[in-house]
Amino acid sequence: MNNLALLLVLSLSSPEEDGAGLSFVSPEDYAIRRFSEVTQEFLESWPEETEEILIRKRALLRIAEERLEEERARESGGVLSRRNRIRSAEAQVDFYRKAVHGLEDRIRRRRRR
Repeated sequence: MNNLALLLVLSLSSPEEDGAGLSFVSPEDYAIRRFSEVTQEFLESWPEETEEILIRKRALLRIAEERLEEERARESGGVLSRRNRIRSAEAQVDFYRKAVHGLEDRIRRRRRR
């Protein structure tokens, strides 16, 4: 009965449905879904390397810089809202710059040891 309870899940695709809006999932489909969930949980719990974090922060910095350029070029909205959007974009760029510089310093210090 326990296996049947595990195989009874809400329908995410269009397999055979019973009258209650629930569907039976084949054991193979369940195994694939469960494997995907387990690997995702493992990857999320895995500690990231400093270099990986640095790469991600550099990408976010570049996105924030592009957003700032777009906000400066855009001329829609009132003066106050435009100024607030630009300040917000500048703050985001500053945040990511500081994060990138901190990570680069940490990597340099670790390599010197």
